[in-house]
Amino acid sequence: MADNRKYYYLKLKENFFDSDSIVLLEDMKDGILYSNILLKLYLKSLKNGGKLQLDEHIPYTAQMIATLTRHQIGTVERALEIFRQLGLVEQLDSGAFYMTDIELMIGQSSTEAERKRAARLENKGYQAVRGWIHDDDVIAPQSRQDLEHIASATGSGVLKELLDQIYDAAQTVRSAHIQAGKVLSMHLKSRIVEALKECEDIDPFNIWEPIEMQVEGIGTVRILKIIDIGAPVTVDIADTNRLIDEE
Repeated sequence: MADNRKYYYLKLKENFFDSDSIVLLEDMKDGILYSNILLKLYLKSLKNGGKLQLDEHIPYTAQMIATLTRHQIGTVERALEIFRQLGLVEQLDSGAFYMTDIELMIGQSSTEAERKRAARLENKGYQAVRGWIHDDDVIAPQSRQDLEHIASATGSGVLKELLDQIYDAAQTVRSAHIQAGKVLSMHLKSRIVEALKECEDIDPFNIWEPIEMQVEGIGTVRILKIIDIGAPVTVDIADTNRLIDEE
């Protein structure tokens, strides 16, 4: 049976402990204890949207918080007062303490959702490695994460160590490839226009057959005639900007 219970987690930015309020807090006497209490209160408030309460009707008291956080009641009372002064905690009319800014820190998921997410990432990694091995037209992986999948699957220590440099180099090559493609396309169109001017056996009423001609330096060129424009067609980025072999 799938486990669809909801689980809440705390999302902290990497600079959380560098914020002014936390730096000032931890610089105080017992500041590290206060910081520990603050994080525990954030976690306790997650499932209630930031409110510290036992259930819908019973808010946490300082004594209850002291018991749950395993700190002395005097330390908790001082911490709560400091939290209020720093704007980290508010006390609502109901008496419940509310952790400000908590809405920006709440994440939620379920074990089933996490399992599906992991499966999607695993499949994406498999596709990236498979495409890299079997498709000679692929210049480089589309993303840095794809390159990480390849490094992990191949066990290449060099690739893992030089991952950033290799990805940057691949981006440079891809950019040069795209630019070269634009130049070649402009050159090809120019040559085709000149060839069309010299072609005398074009049937303007034959809308089904492509125009076929030999262009010096290029070879056989087939020009398709557009007779109608329908709905847009979505093409995967991996299928663009590459040579298509004629079967």
